[in-house]
Amino acid sequence: MIEGFLKATKNSPSSVAIIDTNGERYSYQELYTQAQRIAQCINEDSHCVGIYTDNNFFTYAAVLGVLLKNKTFVPLNNKFPDERLGNIIQQSNVWQVIACEESKEKVQEIADVDLVVADETSEEIEINFDWGYTPSDIAYILFTSGSTGVPKGIPISYKNFTSFIGSLTKKFELNEENKVLQAFELSFDVSIGLTFMALNSGAQLVLAPLDGIIAVSAYKAIIDFKIDFVTLPPSAVNYQEKYKLIPQLEIPFVRTTLFTGEALPYEVVRKWKSVARYTDVYNAYGPTEVTVWSYFYKLNDSSDIELVNGLCPIGQPLTGVDVMIQPMDGEKENKGELLLGGDHVFEKYHHDPDKTKNAFYIDEERKKWYRTGDAVLLNDLGNVVYINRLDNQVKVNGYRIELGEIEHALRKILKVDTAVVLVGEDEKGNKQLEAFLDVDVDTKKMQEELSNSLTFYMIPKVYHNIVTFPVNTNGKIDRKELQKRINES
Repeated sequence: MIEGFLKATKNSPSSVAIIDTNGERYSYQELYTQAQRIAQCINEDSHCVGIYTDNNFFTYAAVLGVLLKNKTFVPLNNKFPDERLGNIIQQSNVWQVIACEESKEKVQEIADVDLVVADETSEEIEINFDWGYTPSDIAYILFTSGSTGVPKGIPISYKNFTSFIGSLTKKFELNEENKVLQAFELSFDVSIGLTFMALNSGAQLVLAPLDGIIAVSAYKAIIDFKIDFVTLPPSAVNYQEKYKLIPQLEIPFVRTTLFTGEALPYEVVRKWKSVARYTDVYNAYGPTEVTVWSYFYKLNDSSDIELVNGLCPIGQPLTGVDVMIQPMDGEKENKGELLLGGDHVFEKYHHDPDKTKNAFYIDEERKKWYRTGDAVLLNDLGNVVYINRLDNQVKVNGYRIELGEIEHALRKILKVDTAVVLVGEDEKGNKQLEAFLDVDVDTKKMQEELSNSLTFYMIPKVYHNIVTFPVNTNGKIDRKELQKRINES
C-alpha cells in the first residue's frame, strides 16, 4: 500500500510531497520522517488507531505512521457530532487516537482514549520499522450511514487496496510534475484513493481547506497552485454560478478532471469545460465496499448520445473489477442491478453478519458478488449507465447518505411512527434533503436538535407537514407520490 511512497522517498527525498492549506511545502523525506515519529508513539497493543485531524500535513503523516506500524487507521471526522464519533470509537475498539495539539482536549471530551499529539512528537527516531503485511490485514475502516441509526463499518484490506491502487496508478500515470487536488474529508474514501495515487507516484498532493464553502476553497487552490489533476463532486460546479466564478475562472493548466460522488449531469461537464478547456473529463463511480472507484468513463465529443436522463455513463470497470448485471423483474438482460466482484471487494461489514449476508450474491460457482443497489443499463457501445438507487441510500453533494438513518432520528426526536426523507432541489438546482412529517415543526429548532446526532450533510433543509401519508396498493408509504409532490413544488 505504501511501497510506492517509500520508493519515491528513496529516489527523490527532496521532491515536494504535500502542499499544505497554508501553502507550506513538505518534501517526501519530511513526510516520511514525521510518519516515523508518529509511528513510534503508537502502542504495540493498539489494533485500530483513530485519526482526528484536519486536512493538513499531519493528517497524512498520521495515516502513513499507522500503516508503518502495521495497524489499521480509522478516520474520525472532526465535523461529525460527538455521539457519532463516540459510536465509531466504540465499534472499532479504538483506544488510541492521533490528534493535533489544538484538538486534543476535544478528543478527550468525546472518549477516554490514549492520545498521540501529531505536532508534538519527539524529534528523535529511536526504532526501526519492520514494515510488512498479509493480504487479509485491514488497512482502514470507514464508517458510513446505517439504517438503524448506528454507523456501519467497512473494513478495506491490503489485498483490496493494493489491487485497487495498482490499477489506478496504471490508469493515470502521474509523476513528480503533477499536482493532485485533495479537497475531501479523510472519512470519505475518495481522499484515500487520491492520497495514495499521488504519493505512490511521486506526485504533489495539494490540500484545500475544508472549512467554509469547499467548492470556493478548492477553486482557489486550483488557481493558486496551478493544479493539473482535479477531483470534485458535480455539485461543486453549480457553486461556480452561485459565487459568479465561471466568468472569472480561466484554468487552462488543468489536464485531468474526475467527477465523483454523485451522478454526473452532462450540463456540469459543459460548464466545467468552458473554464478548463484542455482537460480530459472522467466520470468516476464506485461504492466504498469495492475500494473507492470501480468504474470510469472518459467524456468525448459524442458522449451526448449516451446520456440517460441527462446523466453521463459510468463507463467500464477498472482493471481487477468483475461485473455482473442481474436483470430485474420484467427487464431485459442489459438492465438491472450492478453486482461487482474481484479483489477490490471488501470481505464483510465490521461486526455485522446480517448486513454482510444481505450485501452479497453467491453464484452457482460460489463466487461472491457485492450488490451495489444501483440500477444500471449496459448500452450498445459497451458502457454502463447509472439509472437510480434501488433503495433509500442516496448521494447528496458527494456524501453517501442512508435516508433511513435520518428518518430514524426524526422519529426518535418527535416520538412519531412515521417520517419520510427524500431528495429535492433548491432554486439553484442543488440537491437537498426534504422531510415529510405529520406534525408541525420549527425548522431551525429541528435542525439544531438533529445536529446532536446527525452529521451536517444529513440534516434536511425543508420540512413538509402533511395530514396523512399516502400509501400504495401494498399498504406501504407511497414514496413515489411524495417525491412527485417535491418535484412539482
